[in-house]
Amino acid sequence: MGDDHDWSCRSCGRVALPVADGNCAARVARERVDRLLSTGPGLLHPQLAPLRSLLLTEIETDPYPVLFWLYRAGWAALLGELAGTHDEITHAVLDALPPRRHIQYLRAVLVNAGILPRRDEDLDSTIPWLNEVLDGLPESTVAIVRPYAGVQAHQRQVDAPDVRRRLGY
Repeated sequence: MGDDHDWSCRSCGRVALPVADGNCAARVARERVDRLLSTGPGLLHPQLAPLRSLLLTEIETDPYPVLFWLYRAGWAALLGELAGTHDEITHAVLDALPPRRHIQYLRAVLVNAGILPRRDEDLDSTIPWLNEVLDGLPESTVAIVRPYAGVQAHQRQVDAPDVRRRLGY
């Protein structure tokens, strides 16, 4: 009168609901995280090791949010693309992409994981945003707006408290 189904994971042996190919959710999540953060088959992007550690810790607690993130988050796909195409992921690499919300999320994750250094996003994102706003406008308009906006961005940078301390103001 019992259940004859083998509920153990094919890979790790844990008794759990099989999610894919007889493997438990934790095993599937680990494999997909490793694939996402790799530069090629079996080659983890070295810069992304801290993020992998954080995700593996979360998987041990509850793998389902990580699986959901892998399938639904636009910045997860972008991270996989960047891992496979860039030796180093930097603020400059992200700045070169069109400013979108998922890039902001990705940047925040990389900063909070200690992969990218902290920076003043309000200030440092001004120039890429300005470039997108000015793209396609008449050159006469760009010639007026760009110098003014550039001066304002520079002035905000000089007025920032940490910069003023370094300059002795």
